[in-house]
Amino acid sequence: MNELSIAGLASGWISMVARWLGGGLVCVILIWTVTVVQAADGPLTYFADEAPLEVPKSNLPSSTDQIVVAKVRLIGPPASLLGIDQSGYPSREKPQEPLSAMLRVLDVVRGKRPEQELVGVTFGGGDLSNTYALRPGTPRQLAQEYFVAMYKDAFGFHLIGLPVSEARYREWRQEITEFERERLRSLPK
Repeated sequence: MNELSIAGLASGWISMVARWLGGGLVCVILIWTVTVVQAADGPLTYFADEAPLEVPKSNLPSSTDQIVVAKVRLIGPPASLLGIDQSGYPSREKPQEPLSAMLRVLDVVRGKRPEQELVGVTFGGGDLSNTYALRPGTPRQLAQEYFVAMYKDAFGFHLIGLPVSEARYREWRQEITEFERERLRSLPK
């Protein structure tokens, strides 16, 4: 093969990989656009704009006796705990709560204040293919303060889903979708 055909082959391969990654990224973005889980009686959020008056207890372990409602700020974007195995394929072992985040506790509305100001939490339990288990995704969303409900067990802190209106859910989804479209348009071609 001459240098020209090798360069063309490499360029075509890079272009194909970029399209594949871009398409995969769009799918991930559409699946993970907001911090909302669809519950049987309506959408839930892990990051609420207002302190919850009531915390749903249906998805809590029975041994949980201490729920903390706190005002927090995210320290960086939430991360997925769904990893790949040694072969490079997604791991068959799925964590019970596939998302994690680091939070700075600003104030405690209810419950006992965590011992440390920075708290690592997990959230997003359930089958993600059947939910909208998502997270703040735009710079504006990541910069604002939220109210969360959480409990602590032997494995650490876990966020509890809180009811959110359909209108608020749609606002979040729209904002993230528009942000991701603009971000993808600005990528070099």
